[in-house]
Amino acid sequence: MARSFVSWRSGPWLSRLLALLTVCLFLASATPAGAIGPVRPLFQDAAAVISSPAGGSSVRGSVQITGSALHPAFQRYELYYTVEPGENWVFIGDANTTPVSNGVLGVWETGGLPDGNYSLRVRVVRQDGNYDDGFARNVVVANTTPPTPTPTDTPAFDVEATLPPPIEGVVTPTPPPTATAAAVQQPDIPTPTPRPSPSATPEAQSQATVSGNDTPSDSSDSASLTDAIEGSTLQSSFVRGASLAGAIFLAVGAFFGLRRLLTWLWYLIAP
Repeated sequence: MARSFVSWRSGPWLSRLLALLTVCLFLASATPAGAIGPVRPLFQDAAAVISSPAGGSSVRGSVQITGSALHPAFQRYELYYTVEPGENWVFIGDANTTPVSNGVLGVWETGGLPDGNYSLRVRVVRQDGNYDDGFARNVVVANTTPPTPTPTDTPAFDVEATLPPPIEGVVTPTPPPTATAAAVQQPDIPTPTPRPSPSATPEAQSQATVSGNDTPSDSSDSASLTDAIEGSTLQSSFVRGASLAGAIFLAVGAFFGLRRLLTWLWYLIAP
């Protein structure tokens, strides 16, 4: 009687437990593979950030790009650069399939780039094909222009500190006074008065008049002779130039006429 009571008390609970395990096994076998979804990574935050180099900073040579490239559905991240202003993005390195949190994203070689302003971009591509972007704007590449050195304060030169200390008991000699030249007053010498010259005789005046009248006539004759020579020279030069120009014109006309005649004869004779 006691044994039947124990079996009666434990029988329903055991059957219920077996039924529950059967249902769980059935549901597990009926669930298709991949229906549960991919296993999420340890981090749950999405980030596409470039922390270095910062916007407005100057760089040169090989530049390490640091930041974060994270997403719950992470597939890969890519790095790009472009010249400002513009959207012609150039790929840096290779696509990376490992997420990065506050680490080195890649290395940017700026040795072959001209100096100027550039922008950097990190793109985090998700598994569904969408993406998130992070930027660092106006990064200055200065390979040929060296950075301006910071001016340093030049220490003042202390003159008093360089002088030797005075020696007691030594008398400094005093220089003798400079001699001053005495001013000597010169006596006033009277200026002699010139004597009047004798007046010219009438014969000398007449000769001067005659010679004065002849001088203008001689100068006028020489001037007219010079004008005549210059006029004849100019005329001969003009005639020579006109003749040369006419000869050139005739030669050019004859050349083109002969050329046209030969061309006409060629088309006339040629089959």
